[in-house]
Amino acid sequence: MSYFPSASNFVINRATFVDNHINNGRDAIQYLSEYVALGATHNSGEQYDAPKCHPETRKQLISDINQWIKEPDKETGIMYLHGPAGAGKSCIARSVCEEAAYPGFLGASFFFWRGSQNRNNAKKLFTTIAYQLATLNDVLAGYISAELQLNPQLVCDASIRTQFQKLVVEPCLKFIRDSQESQHPLYHVGRGIIIIDGLDECLDETMQLVILKELVKATQYNGFPLDFFITS
Repeated sequence: MSYFPSASNFVINRATFVDNHINNGRDAIQYLSEYVALGATHNSGEQYDAPKCHPETRKQLISDINQWIKEPDKETGIMYLHGPAGAGKSCIARSVCEEAAYPGFLGASFFFWRGSQNRNNAKKLFTTIAYQLATLNDVLAGYISAELQLNPQLVCDASIRTQFQKLVVEPCLKFIRDSQESQHPLYHVGRGIIIIDGLDECLDETMQLVILKELVKATQYNGFPLDFFITS
């Protein structure tokens, strides 16, 4: 690729050129994967040995959460579980992830952790969520890819508000619009759920509020297909 196709008779010394051009949808998703927070998903290697709820504990609470996830006509698209450190919120979130994954409800998960530079901030929250959504459905991946082909800098130089709108909200709304026309729903069993655990582990408290506001705003879009379960 030529960076200066019409130029002549000049020299640039000691320069580094970065080419962010994305050729196709597959390249775009591969590019997105480079900005995923490793270890943040419920089924990552880092989460493999993490504590889970004993089958005989928290049964009613987990049952209530799963029932809410499966409810197609919710009064609100957000469930917020709050409790002190050590109360077992992450164990509950992991158990809910596992139970939601196999029927096909789970869209994505993100587990904050203040001990990890990858997971104690929001820089990769929505890129990680968008990547998981893209792996679930090829058509939805196409909408996410299209945004990245238009603006590759979304993943590395945009605000999290912009990332959320361009990589999650707008692709999902476009997909739902087109799936209604083709009678091909996004989730064959109901609405999708995004599970975000340990929001209080995000070191920037202001960013915690920004995230919550963006999630609330998203659930107010007509037809938005995702709900959110958050622990903090």
